[in-house]
Amino acid sequence: MTAIRPAEPVDLPAIAALDARLTGQAKAAYWQDMLARYAGGPPERHFLVAETPRGALAGFIAGEVRAWEFGQPPIGWVFAIQVDPKLRLKGTGSALFEALAARFKAQG
Repeated sequence: MTAIRPAEPVDLPAIAALDARLTGQAKAAYWQDMLARYAGGPPERHFLVAETPRGALAGFIAGEVRAWEFGQPPIGWVFAIQVDPKLRLKGTGSALFEALAARFKAQG
């Protein structure tokens, strides 16, 4: 079973490494900024990680609840979701999305 929890600064190396492996681009500074803004930030922002039973990063998701233009009501936005290719098709992405959606719903 994959555990879902809020991301922490200690997760940065694993998040940046997974992203670099999947995109072919090293963006550690970008993910450091995302963690600073989303992990432990305002209550409408969320950055979650999925861990394997051994504590390795299985994937992550980041998003927020925000109102958009033209008086639209607040809705949930997913900015990033990545799952380790070796762990795909095992429910990790779905578990991350469901955990984020539950947080969105809890905010109304």
